[in-house]
Amino acid sequence: MNGVLRINDLDNAERLLFDYNIEIGRDLPEAELKEGIRKFLSNGEVLGFVENDHIIAMLNLYCNHLDTRKAYICNVYVLEEYRRKRLAERMMRRAIEICKERAFKSVSLHVSERNVPAVSLYTKLGFEYTDGYRNEDREMELDITPDRLKKRLMVLGAGGAQLILIKESKALGYYTIVCDMRPEMEGSKIADKYYQIDYMDLEGVYAIAVEEKIDGIISNSEPAMVNVAYISQKLNLIGNSVESIESLVSKYSFRELQKRAGVFAPNHYVVDSSDELIEKAHIMKYPVIIKPTESTGTQGTTKLDKFDEKEIIKTYDICKNLSRNNLVSIEEYVPIHNLVVSESDVVVIGNEFIWDGMMSTRRSEKTPMLPETYIFPVVLSNEQKKKIQTTIENIMKTAGIKHGEYNVEAYLTDEDEVFVIEINPRQGGNFIPELIKQHSGINLSKLIVSTAVGDETYYNELKTYQRDNNYVTLHVVYARQAGIFEELFISSEIQPYVKWKEQKIEKGVEVAIGTSVFDGIACIDLQFDSYEMQHYFTDRIEEYIYPIIRN
Repeated sequence: MNGVLRINDLDNAERLLFDYNIEIGRDLPEAELKEGIRKFLSNGEVLGFVENDHIIAMLNLYCNHLDTRKAYICNVYVLEEYRRKRLAERMMRRAIEICKERAFKSVSLHVSERNVPAVSLYTKLGFEYTDGYRNEDREMELDITPDRLKKRLMVLGAGGAQLILIKESKALGYYTIVCDMRPEMEGSKIADKYYQIDYMDLEGVYAIAVEEKIDGIISNSEPAMVNVAYISQKLNLIGNSVESIESLVSKYSFRELQKRAGVFAPNHYVVDSSDELIEKAHIMKYPVIIKPTESTGTQGTTKLDKFDEKEIIKTYDICKNLSRNNLVSIEEYVPIHNLVVSESDVVVIGNEFIWDGMMSTRRSEKTPMLPETYIFPVVLSNEQKKKIQTTIENIMKTAGIKHGEYNVEAYLTDEDEVFVIEINPRQGGNFIPELIKQHSGINLSKLIVSTAVGDETYYNELKTYQRDNNYVTLHVVYARQAGIFEELFISSEIQPYVKWKEQKIEKGVEVAIGTSVFDGIACIDLQFDSYEMQHYFTDRIEEYIYPIIRN
């Protein structure tokens, strides 16, 4: 048996195709069938196998749309007695080669999900389902865009926080370049190009960005965001200035930014010694919050209800070690009404703010800076919501923010002023991007990745997209006492609403009282049928979900 033939090139191509169509039972009038064969031979490619002067397998390939560079395969068929000889796979691979040779961007086809062997073959070759249909058949597509023509996105970091960005970039068909010191991370393995380099090595990463001719750069690592800004600024890519990002990542600079924006900020100081911290603590109104000026999450953040010199020195040492610049801040604590904070993942694109990611988070009295229960939709009146949004937009415009996704925590004070705790230049943790998608149907990760390389396709789709409004709750389980973790209790009453759970701690592991995001024992995702049902459970959720700890 010869290799895959281009049947168009055979002198008897018309007769072979006519006989083949009759053999497989194509029921058309002779004149109509011959006319169709001639038309296809002139407009398409017929690939197949010929044995003893008759076609035993073939497919049709349309690979002539030079405007869209999108090809289409149809009528893949192998005569029954010749099946299980990999003829279909060989024809498909040759068709894909032709498309690549002609610098096409994609190949699509339609297939019934019931045709398991065909679906298995196409999946093996890299085809993926799209949302397209033709009658009852589903569309599958293979991205074959040449690397030199693909958008090129650099991601700083390959760990868990970056993985969602890397996967979205790959799903969008971008050439994805990852910088990280850890080759064992999944993000390093799935990247199109991986560089083993510390992503905080600014000059090294910048040199790679220049060499790779990147179209955009992004990260979910707070420390890396200054480097992201520097490189995007230097290469004239979509992004922000270094100064704008620095004004967010430093706790002290952020409080000064709030003053410049003319919004509420508590009395605060930054110190570089325990003696100076004690001096400032003497003159402040209690309670106070002491925290690292540059750190990730709520690490080290401590609330003190009264002056206690020993506790202040102890807290200073902890915060200094956790602060990237070795500085510590102290500020007067602003009471949180009902211990409910409005949290948001807000996206900025140019002058537009996209607010699909608003939620409420419940806190505890002992750790008021630590979100424990995330609730969608946000529990605010339209007036309160608008007031918070306006304040945050004012701060970000004052900072000069032009692009990105930002995790924001804010609440209304007893005097009805908006207090913005912080604006982090990254997506929120604890699965927040996934929760937003579950609640609204909006994929903010896809939005921020695509717009980072100047692709506004999804951004434009969202302008008319009808949002969902699902009642979604995520509860992060923390230990209320130190001890040995036995098991996670979930009551039978709330169990029907559990969508998924991720347990981070194994049975028998010693746990401390939860004081930071890194102390979480488990995350439980729930979805309810109504607002009333959601709040019936979330108002007293620790009665229904809690860890069993033994001393």
